[in-house]
Amino acid sequence: MVDRDTPATYTRAEPRWFGLPPLGLVATLTVVAALAGMLLAAGSHPLAGALLLVLALAGVLLLAGEVRRRRDTRLQNAVADRVDHAGDASRFGLVTAAGWTRAAFRIARLRLEASRLLRERDRADGARRAEIDARLAVCMGEIERAVDETHAHVAEERLATSATVIVSPEDAQAEVGDRGFEPRTSALSERRSNQLS
Repeated sequence: MVDRDTPATYTRAEPRWFGLPPLGLVATLTVVAALAGMLLAAGSHPLAGALLLVLALAGVLLLAGEVRRRRDTRLQNAVADRVDHAGDASRFGLVTAAGWTRAAFRIARLRLEASRLLRERDRADGARRAEIDARLAVCMGEIERAVDETHAHVAEERLATSATVIVSPEDAQAEVGDRGFEPRTSALSERRSNQLS
């Protein structure tokens, strides 16, 4: 009797409807619904065409979610990466637009305040004029701060949506170099070089 160790193999059982896996069936129905929806929308039944186009859009969203969940093949992985990137880009766009909109309202309010102060300054005497100038300086500082805060927030969001790169330790060391032992790069290496001489 020969005793051999055979590695276990695993396969995922997948239901099939009409000979197609569910993902293939949904893709087929989505394409058919989109084509029929375009033809009906352009033809004599625009309401039915619009309904089929909405159904096709739901199929696309269902497919995108299923592909993101599975990631079995290279194609599914590539599609899932594109879907993730599109989601990140849309989130970045929404957050950026919301941030700049808030900043625009804040800046508009501050500019209205500044213009009111300028009108008041024209009618004021010397002591009051100095007080208004100080308030104008605060207003202008707030405007600059609002713009700077929004720039910083957008930069943080851009960093959050940027692609992550995996770098091996050897590549990172080759890029940075061994700076810890170069003379005159740090206090420790300077002391070491002084001890050696």
